[in-house]
Order: sequence, then C-alpha cells, then structure tokens
Amino acid sequence: MLKAKSLVNLRNAGAARRLAAAAIYRGTVILGYRSALQRLADVSEDLALTVFHVEQSYLHFIRFGSETARVAALDGILALLKSSAVRADDMRMALQDLVTRRNVLLEDWGGAARHLQEASRSVAASRVIAQARRAAVRADPERLLRVARGVERLVNDVIRKPVLSKADEALLMFLHTVSPTDAAAWTSIYRKLAAFRKARDKFPVDEAEFRRLFRGEASALKGMLLEQWFWKSAPWRLREKKLMREARARARALGPEWQVTILREPLRETRKGLEIYDGAILIVRPTSPDGKTFEAFAHAIVQIKAEKDISVVGQITRDRRRELKGLGAQTLRSSDRAQAFVVRPGTDLHDPIRFIAAPQLPEAARVAGLPQGTDLVYDMSLLDAEQLDELAYLLLSNTIRN
Repeated sequence: MLKAKSLVNLRNAGAARRLAAAAIYRGTVILGYRSALQRLADVSEDLALTVFHVEQSYLHFIRFGSETARVAALDGILALLKSSAVRADDMRMALQDLVTRRNVLLEDWGGAARHLQEASRSVAASRVIAQARRAAVRADPERLLRVARGVERLVNDVIRKPVLSKADEALLMFLHTVSPTDAAAWTSIYRKLAAFRKARDKFPVDEAEFRRLFRGEASALKGMLLEQWFWKSAPWRLREKKLMREARARARALGPEWQVTILREPLRETRKGLEIYDGAILIVRPTSPDGKTFEAFAHAIVQIKAEKDISVVGQITRDRRRELKGLGAQTLRSSDRAQAFVVRPGTDLHDPIRFIAAPQLPEAARVAGLPQGTDLVYDMSLLDAEQLDELAYLLLSNTIRN
C-alpha cells in the first residue's frame, strides 16, 4: 500500500507534468501558426492545457469515433465557454470555433456546415437560451420556503390527528419509509412542487375538475415520490448490500483499476439529456485525468415506474436494443452532469440484473415475451398506484392553496 507521502509526491509529479505539457503547447502556439481557438493559449497555462486536451480529444473522436474522447472534448469545450477570457471581443472567432466543434461532437458531421454558417448567431443565442433555462428551473427562494412550510404543516397535522381520508393514509404510509427528517428527500420534493407554475387564482373548487387540470403535474410528482420511496425502502436496502458485494467481487476479478459506484439518480443520454435508467450499480475505471469520465460495465440497472399498467417487455426491449446499438457502448451522464460513463457489455459476459420497481406486479402476459435469460427482479412499492395518486394530489392541493 502506498504511504500518504508517496501519494502526495505522485500527485505533485502529475501536476508538474500537466503544467509542463501546457507550457510546451503554449510556447509552440505562440511561436507558430495560431488558430482562433489556439490563441486562448496566450491567456494562461490553465487555458492552454484545456485547449490542448480539447484539440487532442476532438481529433481522437474524429479519427476513431471514441465515445470517451467525445465526452472529454465536450467537457473541455464547456469549460472554455465558461471562461471570461473567451468572452472578450477579440475572441469571437474562438467562440465560433468552440460552438462549431460542439455541434459536430453532438450531431456528427451532418450538420457541421450549417452550424458553421450560423455560428455567430448560435453563440449569442446559446447564452440567452442557457440563461433562460437556468432561470426557468431555478426555484424562487421565497416560494420554495412557502412550499416547505406548507408541506411540513401538512405532515405534522396528519401525524397528530386521526386519519380522515385515503390521502392521509397514503401520506402516513409514505412517511413510514421516507422519514419527515430526511432533508435530502424532502428538499427534492419541495423543489418539484415549487416548479409547478399554474396560477392560484385558477384553482378549481370541484375536486374532479382539480384532478383533471392537474393530471400531468400529479403524474410527474408521483414518479418522484416513488423514486424517493424506492431508494429508502427496506427491500432495496437489503438487496443493495448483496449487489454491492457481488459487484466488488467482479471488480476485483477484472483488475485493480476497477471500482464500484452506485447512482441513486437518473442516468441520462449525453447528447439530448434523455433519461435512460433511474439508477444503476456500475463497475468503473477512470479514463480522464480529472477522474470524471469512466469506462463502465453495468452490474445492476433500475427502472422505477409509477404507472399501474407498465409494459415490462417494452421497457426491457428498448433498454436492450439501445445497449446493443453501436456494439453495446452507451455514453451516459449523471443527472448533475458531474460524471460521464461509457457503458459497455462486461468483458466477463455478465448480463446486468434488471430491477423494475412498480406499484404492482405486471400480468404474466406482459413478461412472457422477455428475451431469454433476462435477469429481472420486481420490487412492489408499499403504496399502490391509487395511493400514489392520492398522495400526489394531496401535496399539490396543499401547495397551491397555500
């Protein structure tokens, strides 16, 4: 085992090599021909290092189609776009270059010419759109506080008073698994509730009309409620310990560079941000110097479905078809975009265990068409579909009325 001092020395040596590479690259750029993007190397060694990695990763992707290189180049471009130096007037061509490369990485060469022609407008528009999106999803602090206080009052009332409705009963059952003191879980729920923007003055008095108007919000909310329940549920906690032991044993067999990570959040497709899995246990090894990009094998995959009639065959078929496309490689990101994973079929030929969490078991006919050998496990939620509906409408009604 390496001692702490040895680890520090290794890290210092790695940092020194990176700075040396940046200095050499910067000197080469300053003395030789400089493209608009390469001129960023004049600004600092840190920017020079980022530009160097972007160019190397971009070329590697173009030449070999490497998904790891695609992710590394996209991350580097995003870092450069955030830099204040790139926003200077004399760096407009560099901005155009970055936007064009990003579009090529996202859409391949098909749209490159069109993007090049529209680069100037794209730079300005992308900033406006990004700012608008951030503003749209950012919850108003005062509204978030009102939502939190309202839900806390509701929870306290239901705990103290007799159960008067199916909705009260559903909330108590939910609290049995997701404790009222679970700050992380409830903060996610508060944010979801605060993001719903229908006007209070249009709140209908009639219950049936209320449910009709807020059906979409209730469906979105019940999905989140089931997700929060699943990761805290006793059945999953018991399974998780066993799965993690098995995954660590696989990682040790694959080699010392492999480790195990669990994601209790949706994994999203890199290009458009579409949600692919609701969670996963992955066996990973880093493929980038910053340790944010990984090659990965899936040990277990989780899909959480709040609907009553789920199509298990359809879900698993879509998952397997996507996994097999392009020889099995998928490039996925964590929901917070902090990590990227190039997920491939395991070299040990292990097919991932697939978990479906749902309010009830599907009918036999719905699972009869699953591919042979599919390792599928069901977890039924404590709350059924009707109770999830009752809970979602209760929280929505409480939030909107307050």
